[in-house]
Amino acid sequence: MHHLIYETRAQARTDIFFYIEAFYNRQRRHSTLGYVSPAAYEAAYYQRQHQLQRIQSSTAHFEMDEDIFATDYIIPEGRWQSRTT
Repeated sequence: MHHLIYETRAQARTDIFFYIEAFYNRQRRHSTLGYVSPAAYEAAYYQRQHQLQRIQSSTAHFEMDEDIFATDYIIPEGRWQSRTT
């Protein structure tokens, strides 16, 4: 953009808008994002979401495994006994 000559003001405005929105704002650090660039913040956000999904899916699997034993309990003598008996 530096030292470019545009035929119309609209062409210059379009080029400047593209530079600011597509490059500069995605690279500069934003104080509201903890002084990281939006691109880095977005990458960290999606990485955290992926980790949370993995944790939630493993927790759901664990909870399903616990249901297998839901019909049994330990009686005070320490023996296993089914609730159906």
